[in-house]
Amino acid sequence: MNRIGLLVVGLVVLVCAFFVTDWILSMNKSLNWKFTDEASLDAAANTAGYHKSNDLGGHVDSVRRLDGGHVRADGWAADITGDGSPIAIDIYAGGRDVAALRTDGPRADVTAALKANLKASVSSSKNTKFTSDFECPTGEKLFVVASTTTKGYALLGPQPLLCP
Repeated sequence: MNRIGLLVVGLVVLVCAFFVTDWILSMNKSLNWKFTDEASLDAAANTAGYHKSNDLGGHVDSVRRLDGGHVRADGWAADITGDGSPIAIDIYAGGRDVAALRTDGPRADVTAALKANLKASVSSSKNTKFTSDFECPTGEKLFVVASTTTKGYALLGPQPLLCP
């Protein structure tokens, strides 16, 4: 292969690597919305071009103290019409965005429930569980928000949710 051919191949690889890296990093971006209650959450979401999704839901199963400043939240989120792609989860404590993550892997109980739902897509249960460790002072109000690449969002319950 001549030098020009190698240069072209090298540039194509470089450009592709840039776009793949940008795509991977964008998957982990936080929503970074500013809000203090459900009404201001809705306003922030609408301003960002997001809409409440009736097909997106989930639950925060537990929030427990790990040490003096850190807690762990566990739960699930599912988009019943989705393709099973990971769902973005953003956790806010006292109005601050304290964690941004993605659902990762299935949960047997959620998979069984989705299989029983006639509206749910076959692949919607691929990535439903989440766990996150973050800083949160005792008594601070928590909001856990799920969002999709199609700009749907849902506030995960139960509400109100407080740091232990």
